Amino acid sequence: MNRAVHGLLVAVLIVVSSLGSAGTGVAALDVPAPPEAGTAPQAPGLAAELPTVSAGTFFRVYDPSVGETQRWYYNDHTMIRDVATGTWHVYAITHPEPANPLDEKNFGHATAPSPSGPWTKRPFALTADPAAGESHIWAPHVIYDNGRYYMFYAAGTPDHAAYRMHLATSTDLNTWVRSSANPLFTDGFDGRDPMVTKVGTQWVMYYTATRTPQGGNHQVAYRTSTDLTHWSGKQVAFEHPRAGTVGGPTESPFVVWRGGWWYLFICCDSDYKDTRVYRSRDPFRFSVNDLAGRIHTHAAEVVTEPSGTTWVTGAGWGQGGLFLAPLRWSSPLAGVFTGSSADFTGDGRDDVVTFTHGPLADVYVAVSTGSGFSGSSKWHDFFSLDGETPLTGDFDGDGKDDIVTFTHGSGADVYVALSTGTGFAVARKWHDFFSLNGEVPAVGDVNGDAKDDIVTFTRNDLADVYVALSTGTGFTASAKWHDYFGLSGESPGVADVNGDGRSDIVTFTQGANADVYVALSTGTGFTTSTKWHDFFAVGLESPRLGDFNGDGAADIATFTNNGDGDVYVALSNRTGRFTDTGTKWHDFFALTTEFPYVGDFDDDGRTDLVTFTHNAGADVYTALSTGSGFGPGVRWHDYFGLPGETSL
Repeated sequence: MNRAVHGLLVAVLIVVSSLGSAGTGVAALDVPAPPEAGTAPQAPGLAAELPTVSAGTFFRVYDPSVGETQRWYYNDHTMIRDVATGTWHVYAITHPEPANPLDEKNFGHATAPSPSGPWTKRPFALTADPAAGESHIWAPHVIYDNGRYYMFYAAGTPDHAAYRMHLATSTDLNTWVRSSANPLFTDGFDGRDPMVTKVGTQWVMYYTATRTPQGGNHQVAYRTSTDLTHWSGKQVAFEHPRAGTVGGPTESPFVVWRGGWWYLFICCDSDYKDTRVYRSRDPFRFSVNDLAGRIHTHAAEVVTEPSGTTWVTGAGWGQGGLFLAPLRWSSPLAGVFTGSSADFTGDGRDDVVTFTHGPLADVYVAVSTGSGFSGSSKWHDFFSLDGETPLTGDFDGDGKDDIVTFTHGSGADVYVALSTGTGFAVARKWHDFFSLNGEVPAVGDVNGDAKDDIVTFTRNDLADVYVALSTGTGFTASAKWHDYFGLSGESPGVADVNGDGRSDIVTFTQGANADVYVALSTGTGFTTSTKWHDFFAVGLESPRLGDFNGDGAADIATFTNNGDGDVYVALSNRTGRFTDTGTKWHDFFALTTEFPYVGDFDDDGRTDLVTFTHNAGADVYTALSTGSGFGPGVRWHDYFGLPGETSL
């Protein structure tokens, strides 16, 4: 692609989200309860870096056709864990294929020891009762409160403008008794798909409706209650610009709270499996403009195990059963990794590492042989939980790179696990207040003592840069080394661009101007920033730092990260410029959705490229530097870095 034409392709940044976690080194994942409505704390410095949600690969966990003579489907469903026994229960609309929604008269029921199964089929949990005003029944949702389980569901009637919201209760999740209060209320068009959660001291029921009972703009309506039986009048949490009656883009609403944000999952926007996720600080006000992610599934529900593992489920007509995928609450910092060394064995060749996050928080390493990455072994079994930012560097100066994680959040701790050459030691807290929410941490030897230090860019209105120097056994108190560098929305990093042995700071403004600014290290601070390039890393490209020609000074590279897969490089002249307008060094590397990174994988002194496909295949490709370009992309590993992991 022509570089000038490429520069015009400037996109709008959509972002990623954070699940707050306890600091690495503690035994449990602490997920706080939702706050009162409107009191969720604002994280400083987020600005353009808003959170998003994504899912890993879906896999089938249950087929309701088992034991039947024809194919059956599950559709809108709910999953809950028995508080007494720990057994999981799923309830769902079920019916033989093909779909016939007005004939859906039964709720399927199955049990399992965990959401991933194995699931055992049980008798129907509930069957439509015409005497109770039910011509068909849809979308069960079950919650637990004070020793009793409550199943809310939609009861269809011939009048689509007055569908009934019904309730049944149980003490054992097997026998259900309809409430004498039914209908709790009526609404249309086809008022349905209830989901109930607690906000502060009140219960909130979200459900699918339209602006008027006869039709209109598709909405997620809500009502409130203090006793789960008597509900307020209709209010509106979300309205889609599309209008109609049946179907629509606001089906199967599901609302959860994570890390100071409320997330609304709804289906089906552009197709049957287009679930959209919207974010808001207010659980009663969501906007179509606040998209936090898209998940390819129908009737998504969020399920969290006691261990902290969070799943998103899916089911629907013609889908073949119930499906599960890991839900990813990605950090808004996840896209800001501009480069850090990763030679964990000390042999001069950079290796690759992947952090699984989640409740297990394992760390796997594949060691470079110079022509491939060898195997994959677990080097740590509890490091960098969800919402934390892991990086690499040699913090004790022994020639082997170590791992560091920044917890962010209210604690803002920094943990380090030193490399032994064959594994990582126990994580130790090296700093107790560094890199708060919304800040971007980085690693580099800023004072030239052969030990990597930590840097954080506040990326708020102040745009301060703080440094904590390594002593070899910890990090010193943080000090401000720059008071205006790396603004909100920019991609800052750390590298020695003038070859004096001290790491400097670099920021890519991206956007339409795409400037590159540098502030050199003096060993005790950073100088005033100057522009070293005026058109590089445009829009949503992925910039990286590395010594690509092996002359001892770090250069800049950018990955277009699209279908073209171009890679451009601008070399450092050490004295104030990255040369020329950027030369294409590769024309097909790191495609859309892949994660590109850099390192010297063959120990020739020149920084090479690596990309993690982060799909079901989990391939890893490398392109070695020749000093004036990159060689062809070659697969160096065929299963490393799964979807949702952080791979460096």
